[in-house]
Amino acid sequence: LNKTSRSNTGVVGGLTTLEKPKFLFYVPYTKNFANLSAEFSLIDSKGEDFHRIKTELPAKPGIVSISLPETKSLKVGETYSWFYQVRCSTNSASIPVFVEGYIQRTNLNYSIAKQLSSTTDKQQKTIIYAEKGLWFDALNMLAQLRQSSNNTSLEADWQSLLNSVNLDKISTVPLVD
Repeated sequence: LNKTSRSNTGVVGGLTTLEKPKFLFYVPYTKNFANLSAEFSLIDSKGEDFHRIKTELPAKPGIVSISLPETKSLKVGETYSWFYQVRCSTNSASIPVFVEGYIQRTNLNYSIAKQLSSTTDKQQKTIIYAEKGLWFDALNMLAQLRQSSNNTSLEADWQSLLNSVNLDKISTVPLVD
């Protein structure tokens, strides 16, 4: 990475009904890059650190997930800002490559809850979440299903979900630990 290059940034956001959603990020860098470091930050609506953690880069490029600790839960109605950044050097003045966005926890309204209770098919539930704008719920459930199954229709749903928000370039990237 070139220290003189400008940061690559993108702002995304969405809703969730989950207390502890997983945050998913595409990381093209691997731990083979000796000077790279990564950090996830979640800031509450008052601008205070809610959760901050340094993360290891994966062994191979892919989509990584970051979970909140047991002691932290998102509050209903509060909007949180999140940042995931990779520093190109151990020097804290180095220019980071990052993405940022927001997440807001909301209560599940009655009509959506009724639709969700009408099916036991988790794949169908992800479609309901996506259609109702509960992006993090759809993404979390579909990622979990994708990791536990080798179902081609799950792959198609995953690609469709990512394509719907212009993430088609990474829609075939694997989930990695």
